[in-house]
Formats: sequence, structure tokens, C-alpha cells
Amino acid sequence: MMTDKKKKQFVIVMSVAAVFLLFYNLASRVNSYSTTLLAFTYKYGFIPRGLLGTIYQGLNDILPFDMNVYAAVNMFALTTTCIYTIFIVWVLATMLKHIYKYQESLEDISLNKEEMQGFNEANWNSTWGLIAFTMICAIPTFSGYYNFGRIDMFMLIMSLIAVVLLVKDKAIWIIVPLTALGEMFHEAYVFMYFSVVLVLLLHRVITKVVEEKEENQSGDAEVKKSGLLDYIKAAFTKKSARKYSFVFIAALIVVSVLFLYFRFGYAYGDEEVADKIYDTAYGMTYDNYVHKDVIRAEILGVDLTEEEMIYRAENFIEFPFFLILMSPFIGILVGFYKRIFKEVRENYEGATRTVMRFKYLVMVIGVMTLVPLYAMKVDYGRWCFAAVMYYCISILGMMALGDKLAIRAWRETISNLHKKCTFAPLLIGYAFMLAPFTDLSIGKFCYQLYDFPNKIMKMLEIIPFD
Repeated sequence: MMTDKKKKQFVIVMSVAAVFLLFYNLASRVNSYSTTLLAFTYKYGFIPRGLLGTIYQGLNDILPFDMNVYAAVNMFALTTTCIYTIFIVWVLATMLKHIYKYQESLEDISLNKEEMQGFNEANWNSTWGLIAFTMICAIPTFSGYYNFGRIDMFMLIMSLIAVVLLVKDKAIWIIVPLTALGEMFHEAYVFMYFSVVLVLLLHRVITKVVEEKEENQSGDAEVKKSGLLDYIKAAFTKKSARKYSFVFIAALIVVSVLFLYFRFGYAYGDEEVADKIYDTAYGMTYDNYVHKDVIRAEILGVDLTEEEMIYRAENFIEFPFFLILMSPFIGILVGFYKRIFKEVRENYEGATRTVMRFKYLVMVIGVMTLVPLYAMKVDYGRWCFAAVMYYCISILGMMALGDKLAIRAWRETISNLHKKCTFAPLLIGYAFMLAPFTDLSIGKFCYQLYDFPNKIMKMLEIIPFD
């Protein structure tokens, strides 16, 4: 059993590492995109991306000093990023606490003392690596220049609070307004960070239905007789599952309606509002540069597709390099889910097996909500970061929810990796080299790899010069 002393020591190590990751990557200033969005406010109507600006301008109204100057913007970004860093440590420590609880419940009393020590060591090694990887990605990304003070940080916070509520199984109805706030921060929330909340809610529903059916039915034969329709009905009739089902549906409806409004219901084209936002944003900039494109797109409804083509072409070139760089981690992910599906095939039959396969299939493909962004928008750094966070949080979430198949599969995957690869622990250092994610470009290291063929293509005029 993992001692309380060792758990506390690890949380202390996490905290120290978080401070290092924050200040090592800390930006010296906030870029024009982030400063411009602080001028978006609901006093101009229910506009897209208006929540953060509304909060900021609200602070400007109540505080005794002017917030619409760059010094205040920089301090706001620094303060919120520090709070975010503390929050990330708290979220991961909370996950860790619940994961350890369920790991210890899997201990086999038939094991001798030496075998039990090896069992616990495997649990320890498998958990700390994923926690460290998550921190290395999550903290530098929002402390570096490209995303320092960026609105994406607040979207991620909303989803992480929702996941913690689900893990703690407390006040889960708050998930609905939390996800609504995420969409109000930025309409791309529905594609970026909403999916991890939905898949974990669905995971909870299916787990509760399967557990209750197996407990209430007298034998395996009766369990096998249950059809898919029985499981669907149980999701709304069984007391243990229906609250999660209703929260899932409510959150999906609310966020979808907000997205449809921001994309199709909002009346674009208000030049007066655009001018007022520009004037406010101008006073908050570092170098008197206002990000006009975000005003044109979100307030005036200008389609920037043609203007972004050069960046989109660069994204398409860079993305394969990113996949190659991430291949060791993709391999770990594939091995993890292969083990889970093998366990499902060997331990479940009939409709239960189908339902369990569906549960884990949803966990695998939930990241596909990002596909529209990859297809239609630039900023691949943001999309790739969201994809990485999806898998980190969904795997930690499954284990923190007590998914025994996920706990065993992850432990076995990492233990097998350590046996086959002596240098497996160095993957953490490798992850540190790849972080932080940026915005238009996926990351600095990735950018260096793709930049040479990109320059060649420009020389051949396959990609026109700016």
C-alpha cells in the first residue's frame, strides 16, 4: 500500500515542478490576440467570446485604478496563470488521491510481501509518468508567450472543474453551467474541451448501468439475456445512472444551442461596436497593435479563409512531423486501449460486451470533435494541445472514477514499456523538449523540423510568399 508520506512527498514534488514549469517558460508580455479579446464585452450584446472581456471590464468598473492599460493586462495574465498553475496541481493531486484509492482496492491478498511491493511499485510508476506528462504539457503552454493570458486556459479550467465534480460525485448538476461558461468564453469550446466532460459522463452512465444489472440479476444467464435496449432504458430508469444521463443531455443541449447562436444566430456587421472594441483594445496593447482579424471575424462576420490559406498550408506540412514526434506516446495510448478491449472480449459476453466495447470506443474517438477545427481553421498548436489534454484527462478520469480495467491496463502498459525499453523514463524529458504548444505553429521544436521543407516549397512557389 502506498504510504501517506510518499503521497504527500509526491504532491510536494508536483508543486515544485509546477513552479519551475511556470517560471521557466513565463512570457514577458501578452500578445495582441489576448489583449484584444479583453475588450469584448456583453455591454455590446451577447457577442461571441465576450465572457472574459465582460469579467475584465467588470473589474475595471469596480477597482480604483484603470484596468484598460497594458500594465494591468499583464498583471491580470500573470495572476490568472499563477492561479491556473495552482489549480492544475490541485486537480492532478485530487485525481491521484482517487486513483490510489482504487488501485489499493485491486491488491491481491494472495500475493506475498515481495510480490505486493512489486505490484505497488508498478502502480506508482504507471501513475507518476502520466501525471508528469500532463503537467509538462498543461503548464508551459499557457505560461509561454503565444498563449500567455489566452482565453483557452479558462475553457480548460471549466472542463477540469466539471471532471473533478464527476470524480468526487458532488453537485454534478453544476457541470451544465460550467460547460455553458466554457462555450461563452469561446465558441470553439464545443470542439476543444467539451468532449472530455461528455465522454466521462457517458462512461459513468454505462458503468453504473452494467454494475446495477449485474448486482440485481440472479445469475450470468439472466445477464446475458439483457439486450441493448434494456441497457438504454436503464440509463434513464436506474437511480444510480439517470442523474448522469440527464446532466449529459442537458449539457449537450445547452452548449450546442450556445454554439449555434454564436455561429448562426448572432447578427454580425456592427461597425460601431467594432470601432468601440478597437478603441478599448488599443489602450491595452503592448505595442499599439490591435488584433483586427478577431474583431473582423467575430463582430463583423468577415470570412478569413482565403487570408489564412498560407498558414493552413504550413499547418498541413507541420502536422505529420508532430505525429512522428508524438509517436512514442501514441504507441503507449494504442497499447493501453488494446489491453482494455482484450479484457472486455475475455470477461464479458452478449449485450454487456457490446455495451462495454461502446464505452471504451467512445473514449478513444471522443477526440474526433476536433476534426472540424483541423479541417477548417488554423492554429494547429491549440488543436493539438486540446487533443493531448483530452487523452491525458480522460485516462486519468477513468482511473479516478474507479475503472478497474483502465487501472490494470495502464499499469500493465507502462510495466511492459519499462521491461522492453531501458530508457523509458527519459520519455518525460523528451516531452519537456516538445512543450510548450504554441498557436499557429504546433510547437517550437516541431516548427524547426518542418521549416526546412516549408522553405523549399516556398522557393518552388508551391506555397506563395506572403
